Amino acid sequence: FLTDWNLTIVDESYRFRMVIEPAALLEPGFSVSRKWLDDTRAAHESFLKKAWTEDMSVALFETNAAFHEDLAAASGNRFYREAVRLQSRLRRFAMYNWRSGRVRVEKNFTEHMAILDAIERGRLDEASDLMRAHLRIAWESTSRRFSPAAS
Repeated sequence: FLTDWNLTIVDESYRFRMVIEPAALLEPGFSVSRKWLDDTRAAHESFLKKAWTEDMSVALFETNAAFHEDLAAASGNRFYREAVRLQSRLRRFAMYNWRSGRVRVEKNFTEHMAILDAIERGRLDEASDLMRAHLRIAWESTSRRFSPAAS
């Protein structure tokens, strides 16, 4: 199915995610616990307090993937949950080699925090819009890594 990540695959993956993940936040059964919000926020804040080193890329990916997978699971819709889990599995090894640096880490987690804030306020439409924007920004950043000019 996927033997090597390239720009076409990255583009297909992000276009798919930009449809699925924002929609999951709008499901009628969407619900997250106060504990999940607090724990997720604390994990993000803790990560942001650490000095970034390139060997943190695996922990970054896993924290990022958990955020996206947990939100899909919170939709209450098994199809969203499984689609996002599959995307994480497919992306895992390609993205373990994070080379976008501290600035993108901060931006990524700041975007996550804005999504959490919107969810906390019960503004799921806003959270969905923020998720779409977050994925578009991540897509642009990731695409640069896989573009022929980056080689």
